[in-house]
Amino acid sequence: MAKIDELYHKKIGGAYAKSTMNNFRGQVFAYIDFCRAHKLVILPPVYKNIVRYLTVVTTKVSAFGTMANKLSILVKFYTLCGHPINTQHPLIDLLMKSCKRE
Repeated sequence: MAKIDELYHKKIGGAYAKSTMNNFRGQVFAYIDFCRAHKLVILPPVYKNIVRYLTVVTTKVSAFGTMANKLSILVKFYTLCGHPINTQHPLIDLLMKSCKRE
């Protein structure tokens, strides 16, 4: 089994380009750093903490596509951790609608 697991991890390592993985890793670490700096829970996901992070990001990023990308990365992060999040949750939905209108 150990050899199969090793092969599996090697195979999935090639699922994304190195630059994509670097971006993913950097975005996730930025979120984790934000949560740690503010003593917020990372796991399990707390919707209010996710929108707090995204709200701070909106002060630095104005493009809706960039905001959607950051949310997408958090969705993938939580899904990979076994905690899928709902992007239609009212807190996330309202924030993203607001970002889209700006």
